[in-house]
Amino acid sequence: MTGESHKQAVKKQFAKTAQEYSQWATVDAGRAKSDVAFFLPSETDRTLDVACGPGTLSLKLAALTREVVGIDLTNELLAIAASKAREQGLTNVTFTPGDVEDLPYSAETFDLVVCGSALHHFPDPRKVFQEMGRVCKPGGRVGVIDIVSPEEPDRAALTLEIRRLRDPSHARALKASEILTLFREAGLLSLRHKAEFRSERFRSWARTGGIEEADPRYARLWSLYEGAIEGDGTGWNIRRVPGDLEFDRSYFYACGVKAP
Repeated sequence: MTGESHKQAVKKQFAKTAQEYSQWATVDAGRAKSDVAFFLPSETDRTLDVACGPGTLSLKLAALTREVVGIDLTNELLAIAASKAREQGLTNVTFTPGDVEDLPYSAETFDLVVCGSALHHFPDPRKVFQEMGRVCKPGGRVGVIDIVSPEEPDRAALTLEIRRLRDPSHARALKASEILTLFREAGLLSLRHKAEFRSERFRSWARTGGIEEADPRYARLWSLYEGAIEGDGTGWNIRRVPGDLEFDRSYFYACGVKAP
């Protein structure tokens, strides 16, 4: 899939699942053990939220920083984000459509640049990292939160199959080691990073991807999950619970400072 066709796949997927994804993102944020404080936000920061989706990070950061700009490909998600901002009475956050591989901002514009739960949708994450670093001021911070791939090749291959079956806009979850390499290549120093797990139920996770039980993909996904229980084939600690399957999503937080 080419870069442009993949972007169309992203827009199609999230236009279809915008409401479900927005609701899930709110729930998932509540399960997080860490928060935006990891990025050391300051009340003087001008902040950019890259691939902001329904504004989950943007709205939290708007309460802690001077100004927040959220940018995303999908208009349906941006509309939800803007509606939430109005409901919360936030006047220092704006949402705009745009391509994160070619950010429409001058160099050294933002004090804080973040990207939450989106790296795995980028065909060329290196290019996005370079753009994030470009628009960040010297001494400013760039931070990401994302799901990560297991370091073991067999587990990585299986989790990639599962994620792409559920969501055709999924490019590839990076390994934690790969994310740290991208930070360094973008000239981001003083790296802080941590990992955490968040529990998830299979049925709700499938619905968030737009897959109901009548969808043929549902049975295939369930089979892959059940088959991975023995030997922990995904590294997700999949286990049976009454009427469902439960697993642990592995998240990685990282934040670096742009060299002066």
